[in-house]
Amino acid sequence: MSHTDWFTPESPVLQAWKRAMDSMLSGDRVLASECFTQDALWYDTFVGTLRGSVAIAEHLGGMLGRDFDGSSIAVVSALADGDTGAVEWRQTIHTGDRSATVEGTTWVTLTDGRLSRLWDYIQPLKNRKP
Repeated sequence: MSHTDWFTPESPVLQAWKRAMDSMLSGDRVLASECFTQDALWYDTFVGTLRGSVAIAEHLGGMLGRDFDGSSIAVVSALADGDTGAVEWRQTIHTGDRSATVEGTTWVTLTDGRLSRLWDYIQPLKNRKP
């Protein structure tokens, strides 16, 4: 596996992940739906397993306003090779006058240009940094 800048156009898997994160940050359910295959699976530490692009888009696109008022994501490092990739990231979440930073890693698989599998590991709550 080769180290790849996540903004590099030659990395379609990382570009697909970035589009999915953009949909979350903007609350865009339509964009979120377009990022995933119809039979996509998302395994999330806190939500459980989401099945299909509609369920994933509803959750991902609905996070703005439900789970946070604003948020930003910074990529710490990313690897991609063909149709698979892994992204280590740091997300700062703002709700009212409070903020929290979480760190995690996401592994993704791409099928026909869309995310088909997504596994999230999020830093345990006891170690989260306010």
